[in-house]
Amino acid sequence: MSDGSDHQDLSVLLRAASEGDARAAEAIIPLVYDELRAMARAKLRRARPGATIEATALVHDAYVRLLGKDMQFANRRHFFFAAGRAMHDVLCERARRADQRAGAEQGAQESAAATEDPVKRSTILAMEEALPRLQAVDARAHDVVMLRFFAGLTFEQIAETLDVTPRTIERDWRFARTWLYDALRSEHGLSGVATLVASDNDSEAG
Repeated sequence: MSDGSDHQDLSVLLRAASEGDARAAEAIIPLVYDELRAMARAKLRRARPGATIEATALVHDAYVRLLGKDMQFANRRHFFFAAGRAMHDVLCERARRADQRAGAEQGAQESAAATEDPVKRSTILAMEEALPRLQAVDARAHDVVMLRFFAGLTFEQIAETLDVTPRTIERDWRFARTWLYDALRSEHGLSGVATLVASDNDSEAG
């Protein structure tokens, strides 16, 4: 993780970028790259262990999306929350394109997401459909899923981001995990759900 001075520098740059400073927007990436790459690898480990090249591509695609939002971020926490969402959106769009190309001949330059197991793609898309309904049931539990499952943050980091205690985050995570497991199993019968939703222990992995 970055030290305190980097945190302060990022906050200053985010404010400047939100005001239209292009140089500030360009200067942000060196300060956040390592953390964004760690977030990407945490997500991709569930589908393709050790996929470092894919993680790099995911960081790039997600950052392009963030730039497209004109860098309107209130602070460092908001930025990393948005980054986790952007990574999720990138993976969902790649999964949809892979389904659309199903049965077509795959070229050597096809994206990594297009070569994932179809069960994994189906689970990603099913999760995308279920998340808005979880948000309607419990908005904070939804945010915990976005930050834990898609961004790979620890309970302590999520607690800091959402300004609650780690114990509260643990309860929210258990509720969200059970809700998603039940919803996806009953609606889609996906065998991969047990691995992707119920695999994360209640204790921290570090």
